[in-house]
Amino acid sequence: NVLEFGSGFSSLMIANEIKHSADHLLVSIDNSQYYSQIARESLVENNIKANIEFYTFPIRPRIYHKKILLFYAIPQGFWSHFNKFDLVLIDAPHHDFGREACFYEIFCRLKIGGIAIIDDANRRSMEMVYAKKWQRIFGDAISMTYLKDIGSGLSVITKLQDIPMGCDFSKHDILISSLKSARNFIRVLTYRNQH
Repeated sequence: NVLEFGSGFSSLMIANEIKHSADHLLVSIDNSQYYSQIARESLVENNIKANIEFYTFPIRPRIYHKKILLFYAIPQGFWSHFNKFDLVLIDAPHHDFGREACFYEIFCRLKIGGIAIIDDANRRSMEMVYAKKWQRIFGDAISMTYLKDIGSGLSVITKLQDIPMGCDFSKHDILISSLKSARNFIRVLTYRNQH
């Protein structure tokens, strides 16, 4: 089972890999109907028939141990329809609204030995900062590899064990993240009718 945040070209590539087995599933989540529709059309145009479920959820503020972050407004009970995932690709939300919450949200939904891949890992002000926070919070429960020379960089995180999410956020981190989330939520509301 594969989960991706950010429908698009990656949906096409993953679908092409899993199309040979009805047991394989891609769950693709995006906040943009535009990107989800492009991914669907690409599958049809390329005659790729795979077990894929596309979902579109708006971006909304969520609280993670007193820290306000933006994440998809996924309804309660949604995750109960799926087994744990072998692979998670984090390549959204779009418009740089922040991806930090994605790993907090999916950690418990990733199998032990499962892999999370974070795209655009070379961005020093975002993904690099998030990777350090994830390493601090999950510690020995994850192994992280940074591949700076692939595209815009990739962080590859392997889940080694199940642990509850820690809450090692400083007051400064909580304040800064909350202010950035408030700014970004205003952007979400402004961009909601765009791609």
